[in-house]
Amino acid sequence: MKRAAGDGRNAKLSLELQRRLSDANREHRVSLDALQEAVCDYFDDLRRVGLERDQAIDSVKSFIADLMSKTARKTTAATMGRIDDEHLMVLIADWCADRWETPEL
Repeated sequence: MKRAAGDGRNAKLSLELQRRLSDANREHRVSLDALQEAVCDYFDDLRRVGLERDQAIDSVKSFIADLMSKTARKTTAATMGRIDDEHLMVLIADWCADRWETPEL
């Protein structure tokens, strides 16, 4: 695919900006890993008390949605929140579905 002149794809990032973006990405991944661990632990607890798979997934999604609505802030990230929240809910449902298929330890 031919690139249009001046489309910005060949622009160079400063070393400082590269470092900041790399750090932000690393922090985001660590945060998602911590969220996944907490969600899966919560999901395991729901399974242990006898909830069916779909009930447990719905419970986790409701808990996360409630948590996100309570912690929403008026920031650039919050203005994009609906898209991010929908993606996060799909991700969480996938984590839970995968976890359900994994035997309890």
